[in-house]
Amino acid sequence: MPQVLKEEVRNRILEAAEKIFYEKDYRSAKLIDIAKEANITVALIYLYFKNKEELFDSIVGSVYLNFSSAFDEEESLKNGS
Repeated sequence: MPQVLKEEVRNRILEAAEKIFYEKDYRSAKLIDIAKEANITVALIYLYFKNKEELFDSIVGSVYLNFSSAFDEEESLKNGS
């Protein structure tokens, strides 16, 4: 059960961070803003992510994987496989 809670908190952090990074730019976004949006403490963010850069990379990396997967699927459809 604790694992589910950990995943839920991590997802809340990621969702809040995505919103804050979108509303502000990377440099203007503060971890305190992300923590407030996720309704957690800044210290809790540091349990999941080393720093703001790692948090941002986690968001951008998932977007890249989604695009990459979509492109691969499109190529497969074009090639008839």
